Amino acid sequence: MTLDTPVDKFLLSTSDVLEGPQKTYIKCSKTGEIKWCKTRTLTLHEVIDELHAGSELAYSIHRPTRGWYIRVRSHTKPLLVTDLIPDPLVDTAQPDADSILMFNMPVVSPKGKERQRESAGSSSLAEQDEYSFPPTPPIRSPPPGKRQTDSAKSELLSEPSSPTTALHTDPLRSPDPPRPPAKLDSRALGPQPTLNLVFAPAPAPKVPPNPSFSRAFASGLFRAVTSTIFSPPRRSFSLSARSSGGDAAATTPALESGPRFELERVLEYEDTTPVFSVSQITGTITVLNSGRGDTGLMVACAMAYLDFLAERDGYIASANGG
Repeated sequence: MTLDTPVDKFLLSTSDVLEGPQKTYIKCSKTGEIKWCKTRTLTLHEVIDELHAGSELAYSIHRPTRGWYIRVRSHTKPLLVTDLIPDPLVDTAQPDADSILMFNMPVVSPKGKERQRESAGSSSLAEQDEYSFPPTPPIRSPPPGKRQTDSAKSELLSEPSSPTTALHTDPLRSPDPPRPPAKLDSRALGPQPTLNLVFAPAPAPKVPPNPSFSRAFASGLFRAVTSTIFSPPRRSFSLSARSSGGDAAATTPALESGPRFELERVLEYEDTTPVFSVSQITGTITVLNSGRGDTGLMVACAMAYLDFLAERDGYIASANGG
């Protein structure tokens, strides 16, 4: 990570649950302006957390009342939907392996932002099996008839330089393809690149070693107190972008299940909640290298993961059919 990497820092705080429905405020650390306000609503089948930017709904987080899924939806252009799922590449032997989640987010280059806005009006990630866009344009079936098929073949032979003619078998089309379909086909040649992002909880803090007291009761009591003070509820976590390393696969031990990947830290959440606080949460969100993707979407996914850590046991039980 270089020193000139763009950094966005936000302060998170929640209202007191005794004052009514709890709200989560995400403020800019420099100006104190509220960027997003998260509220929760309940429906018959889902628990929905909504992130509002002012009066506008920006993102929503969806969880079922029964079962297991975490879905984050963007309500601003481009309209995106992504799911937080267990990481299939995680090493199950490492601590907190069942708390590591991943999601995919499209990477938008400066040159492709305008093109992405155009394609967002006609399609969204939610309508596609794999998170890539724009969708492949449908191809009309040729009308039946041997005579028409022969004429279509002659047209195909007359236009060898057109990339769209080889796929288009409609004999009623003009010999010169219109420009918009040609643009769609050129974009369909390369799918929209996606960024593979992985959430992981922060390592557990080290508890001071047990004192050498003569009585076991005093030792156990001291350990319980120090564990409470030095190991508060674990809410800190990080978000890393995963990419395959160049020579990492060749040096991976044979016992590992797959190639080794490199992780680049793109977001950090530091929990600053006081130890004995019960009804309120405070923390700091630091977005590193914000040019890699949608900062708002990463923050919304971070809010979803924060709730996951708070209700981790329930999620794991639901995933295991409990």
